[in-house]
Formats: sequence, structure tokens, C-alpha cells
Amino acid sequence: MKKKRNRTLVAEVFAVALLAWVVTNAGVVPQLTATASPAESAADYFKGKTIELAYCGSPGGGYHLWSRLIGKYLEKYTGANVVAITKNAAGGAEGIHYTYTIKGKGFFTICLSRGPSQVFTEAMGFPGLDIRWDSRKFNYIGRITQDVNAFHLTPKKFKNIDDLRAAQEVKIGTDSPFGSVNMHSTMYLEGLGLKNAKVILGYRGSRGRALATMQGEIDGCSGSYDSNVRYYEAGQLLPFCVLAKERYEKAPDVPTIWELGVAKEAEKWIRWSEAIDAVGRVILAPPDAPKDRVEFLQNVLAKIAADADFLADVKKAKITVQYLPAVETKKLVLEAVQLSPEEAQELKHIFSKKWIK
Repeated sequence: MKKKRNRTLVAEVFAVALLAWVVTNAGVVPQLTATASPAESAADYFKGKTIELAYCGSPGGGYHLWSRLIGKYLEKYTGANVVAITKNAAGGAEGIHYTYTIKGKGFFTICLSRGPSQVFTEAMGFPGLDIRWDSRKFNYIGRITQDVNAFHLTPKKFKNIDDLRAAQEVKIGTDSPFGSVNMHSTMYLEGLGLKNAKVILGYRGSRGRALATMQGEIDGCSGSYDSNVRYYEAGQLLPFCVLAKERYEKAPDVPTIWELGVAKEAEKWIRWSEAIDAVGRVILAPPDAPKDRVEFLQNVLAKIAADADFLADVKKAKITVQYLPAVETKKLVLEAVQLSPEEAQELKHIFSKKWIK
């Protein structure tokens, strides 16, 4: 009985003490202490995830090659699995639009964009295309390279500018009216003032256009110099000229379009095309990609661009790295996309009507 009374007394004392604490600390919510879980870092986020790399080119072409190389080293530096998918409809606009509008997947998708197509199509106001994007809203990872664009022709018919001007007809293959391939092809015809030339649409993919030229379906096309080196070395295509202010250091014997004589009325458009080309092959992330993950991938791309093994793979593929950080890349894009309504209208006529016959 004594033990029971003692336990009752202890309980009463505890109750009184608890009541006193409550009265004294009225309105105060006791704080429970616990060890908070650390926030997931961007580096941790990517480990074991799948990154979808949409590339704006056809399988077997230059963009496919770059996507495989970049994907390999993205896996090395992120611990993610990289899956490359082609999104090349509408001259590569499909991949840019796809990345701009993708929602609800977290941050799994990035895009190896045709920078010139991205800028050119937006500057033209997306005529005839049921797609849209705003280059100001993309998250830029950086530029991996800047292509030197070449006008390549069949060596079976052309050796010099006199042959080109003397031909009865010159057929140039391109893809869609408002992609960068048609932009470059048309600029060569416009710049050189070739009254005997016309553009033929529907030739998709750099390899497909090169093969069509070799087989005699068309007389030539435009494309990255680096991506077509193997055809030049085999004597299957002739690099006729490059769209640049100066000769390409890897092709010192190939003249610039300026050396062949640019028509006075086309000079401003050739300069504009050169500015667009400086945008290069850009890696984009969706507008809503989390900032920390974007910054992490920006740092990863810088590491990839300096990686000795990556550079060795690039050299073996006979292509070149011309890396540019995200901030500078975005600046080039936003400067190049600006056109007055009058300029845009003039260019629309050049690209969609003048040379498509």
C-alpha cells in the first residue's frame, strides 16, 4: 500500500509541475529537434537518371556524331544514362520546339540545337510552321562548336566560278524553306548572283544531300565543312567556297564567298549569315529547368570541352571543338535574332520564293 501511495504522490507532483509549465509558457509551441535530411545536390540528382539528348539532325549525320560524343562524356561527368534521339523535322526546328515545350518530366531533356536554324526560324517569324519558341527563355548550357559552312558541288561538272556561271542550270538541294540549310544554300546563290541556279526542297540530312550530289540528282548543297571532309578527301565533293570573312584554317586552299565576288545588294545578308553562324551548335535546356541543375551542366560542358579523351575523339572524327560558355552563347543568339519587320519581309521573299523554282 505504501508503494502505491508513493507512486500516486509522484504522479500528482508531475501533474502539478506540468500544469505550472503550461501556464508559464502559454502560447509557446515546444520545438522538437530532429536531424534534417540534406537537400539533394544537382550532382546527386543526375546519378542514375536518364538524360534525353534531342539532336536536330538525321541519323548518321554531323549532329548525330556530336550527340554520341557529347553523350558519352555527359555520362562520364554526371553518372547519368544518356539517350540520343533525332528530332530533325522542319530543318531541325522540331528538336528546338520539343525542348522548349516539354513539361512534366522533371529535368531529363536537353537539346543539341542547330543554332543558326534556331535564330533564323525565329527571326523569320516561323512562317508556315506550327511551332514556336522564344530564345530569350531557354536555359543555355553552352556552345560546343561553331561550324564553318561550305558550298560543295559535284567535281564532275564544276572546277571554278566560271564553270558555275556558264552552266545552263545549277540545282541545289536543301531541306525546308526556313531551316539553316536553306538559309546557307540560298545565301550562296544570292551572294554570287547566280541567275542560273535554283533550290530544290525535300533533301533531309547532310548525308542524304551529299549522296544525292554524288549520284547526280542535284549539283550541290551546303553544309558543315568538318562534317563533309571525308567526301572532299575522296574526291566525291568539291568544297567550292566557305561562308566566312576569312579562309578556314583547316582548308587554306578553299576561298571565301567574298573572294569569288559578292553582289553589292547581298553584302548585308552575307554578313548577317556570318553572325548567325557564330551561334553554332548550342546545347539548350528547357525554360523551366532548375537553376542549380543548369549550372551543374554548364560546368560539366566546360569540363567536357577540355577533356583530353574527348578532344582525342573529336580529332579522330576530324571535327573541331570551339566551346563558348553559356552567357556568351546566349548573347550571340539574342543579337542575331533581331531583325526589323522590313528586313524580315525581304528575307522571307529570298528564302521562300526567289530561288525555289
